[in-house]
Amino acid sequence: MRMQLSGWFSLLLAAGLFSRPEAAQAQSHTKIKHLRYDEGAVGVLVDADDIEVVVDLESGDKFSFNGVHDVITGASPNGIPTASGLTGASPSQAGAGQIGRGQFFSHTKDRRVAVTGNYTYQYSREMALIFGGNFSTESDYLSTGFNVGTTLELNKKNTTLGISFRFNDDTVTPANGGTAPAIPVSAKKQVQEFNVSLTQLISPTALGTLGFFVGQASGYLNDPYKKVLVGAATELNDIRPDMRNNYGVTLDLKSLVLEDHSVLFNYRFYSDDWGIHSNTMKIGMRHDLSEDWLLTWYLRNYTQTSATFWAAQFPSPAPTYHSADIRLSNFAADTVSVSGRYRWSEDLFVEMMLSKYLQYVPGEEPTPFVPVFSMDNQAILRAYVVSLGVEYRF
Repeated sequence: MRMQLSGWFSLLLAAGLFSRPEAAQAQSHTKIKHLRYDEGAVGVLVDADDIEVVVDLESGDKFSFNGVHDVITGASPNGIPTASGLTGASPSQAGAGQIGRGQFFSHTKDRRVAVTGNYTYQYSREMALIFGGNFSTESDYLSTGFNVGTTLELNKKNTTLGISFRFNDDTVTPANGGTAPAIPVSAKKQVQEFNVSLTQLISPTALGTLGFFVGQASGYLNDPYKKVLVGAATELNDIRPDMRNNYGVTLDLKSLVLEDHSVLFNYRFYSDDWGIHSNTMKIGMRHDLSEDWLLTWYLRNYTQTSATFWAAQFPSPAPTYHSADIRLSNFAADTVSVSGRYRWSEDLFVEMMLSKYLQYVPGEEPTPFVPVFSMDNQAILRAYVVSLGVEYRF
C-alpha cells in the first residue's frame, strides 16, 4: 500500500538513511545498489533495488537517470490502541513493549516501481538549466511529476545561487475504496515545492550552503488504512485537512580539518500549518583513509511536535479532523550511520552502509545519540538499514 511505502521512504529520507559516501569527483558512472530496511519481528521489511546512470557530455551538459523497485512486507500501526481491547483493521497484532506507541498492527504487502530523469543544460559558463520528470506506480497509487531549476555561478565562482521548483500530480485508489464516506474509490493529490539556496566558499577549506523552501500539498491527504478510536469503542477513519502548507530552512557546512579528514554539519527547520514543527541536527566526518578507502559516519537527532488534530484516542464527539497516525505525533529520534567506499580497480567502486534508527516519545528518550547503540525498551520504532552497491565509472 502506497501509504505504507511513502511512510518508510519519507522516514529514510528524513533520517538521512539514503546518504551515500561522497565521491572524490563527479563523473559519468553507472551504480546499482540493494538496500534493506528492517523494523524487526513487529514492523515492516523493505527491500529496494536501485540503479543510477549519470552521463557527463562533452558539451558540459549532464543526463541522469534513476530507477527503483522496492517491496514492503510486514505490519504497521493502524491507529487503534491495544488497551482498548478492539482489534482494529483485520488481521492485526499487538506490538511488543512501546513499539507502535501502543497500537495494533495491520499487515501490509506491496511493491513500487519508480523512475526519475534529469537533464542539465550548460547554458553558459556561469548558468545551468535543469529539467526533469518522475513517475512511480503501486497497487493503489500513481504519481507523475516534473521539476525545473537553475544554478548561477557568481563572485568568480565562489558563490552559487540555486533555484528550483517541483510539481507532482498523484492519483490515490485505496484497496478499501468505497467502504466508507472518507475512503473514496479514487482521489487526486497535488504537491508543489519551491527551493532557493546560496552556496558560498567560506575559505579554501570550508564550504557553506543556506537554503529555504516553501511547499504545499492539496487534495486527498488522508491515510485510508488508518483508524482512530473515539470514546470507548467507536472506530472512525483517518480524516485530515485537504491542504497542507509548509516552509523551512536548511544549513550545510563542510570543512577540511586535517589533510584527509572533513567535518560535516547539517541543520534543518521545518514548519507547517498542521501544527508540526521539527528540528534536525546532524554532525559527521569524512575520512580519506587511503587512495582506495573512504569512510563517512554521522550522528543525527530529530524532534517534532504533533499535528493539532493528532491524539492517541479522541473523546466523543470527535473533532472534524482526527488522526492517530504516529507519523503525525510528537516524537524524538536518533540515528547513527556508517558508510564506506572501496576502490576495487581504477573504475570500479564498492559501497557499503549500515544505519540504526530509534524513535521515542519526547521526555522518555535517553541521552541523545546514546540509545542508537542499544535496543532500548522505550523505543516506539526501531529500524536497521543496510545497503551494498557497486559503481562503475566511464
